[in-house]
Amino acid sequence: MGRDHVCWVLEEEGALFSGDNVLGAGTVIVPADGGDMRSYLDSLSLLRDATLAWRTIYPGHGPPIADGKRAVAEYIDHRLSRETQILRELGDVKGHYSAGELVGRMYRDRVLGPELRAAATCVHRARRPSGSDVCRAQTEGVALR
Repeated sequence: MGRDHVCWVLEEEGALFSGDNVLGAGTVIVPADGGDMRSYLDSLSLLRDATLAWRTIYPGHGPPIADGKRAVAEYIDHRLSRETQILRELGDVKGHYSAGELVGRMYRDRVLGPELRAAATCVHRARRPSGSDVCRAQTEGVALR
């Protein structure tokens, strides 16, 4: 997420106000321009591991999420699963991929409208630094162009 995103906890109510970090509907988009997947995953891990007493998430978009801790764990699992899928797709070919080509391969069994295709392409280009500011895919021998 961006550096300008915050979450607030109201412990007396067991409430987490998540803003755009966890949504009640739709998908969080971590944009390639200014987004950082590592920071986003770290922020989700902080929420998952927090000792603060919250249960319900009140997102910036969508309805409240009653079992917030479970939802955060599912967000983390989904992102890590998607990353594994990206690496698997990239490992199936030699050379370079464009983000658009990768989206086409990953969503080949779904019909994506132009807006969703553009959003997915943007998300899959989001940087996920691993220590030395290198995308994990690049450290594993493949690269997006």
